Amino acid sequence: MEPFETNPRTENMTLWDHAFIHAPQEIPEWFECPSLETPPVTPPNEESYLKDYIPESVFARMHNWRMDPCYDLLDDSGLTSSAKKELFDNVVILSEFEKSWKNYWKKTAEMAANRKISRYFAWRSFFADQTLKAYSG
Repeated sequence: MEPFETNPRTENMTLWDHAFIHAPQEIPEWFECPSLETPPVTPPNEESYLKDYIPESVFARMHNWRMDPCYDLLDDSGLTSSAKKELFDNVVILSEFEKSWKNYWKKTAEMAANRKISRYFAWRSFFADQTLKAYSG
């Protein structure tokens, strides 16, 4: 009879490690994982730019873009000459507005991705801890 051979990948594995890697893939909805990141500061919306200082068309453009940013905020194609002038006169405000919101959305997406990763590992750690606690008494 041949001696029992151990798997070199698992020979130094603890019970906690075993429970960690065998945690259920689907994380239950009740499991809460506190976020360690500070959420990004929401940039000012179009209402913070006083309507008195920017034309109504520029205000509406800012609002529509923030609700559905599927186009370039500074794109002047299809505009009348007076609308192009209003756009040009407010290009600094519009570009600042666009940049701040794009940065906010980017940071929010990065934070959501990091939170998903953190939750994955936190769930596995929690499961391993609870499994060992249940077996130890």
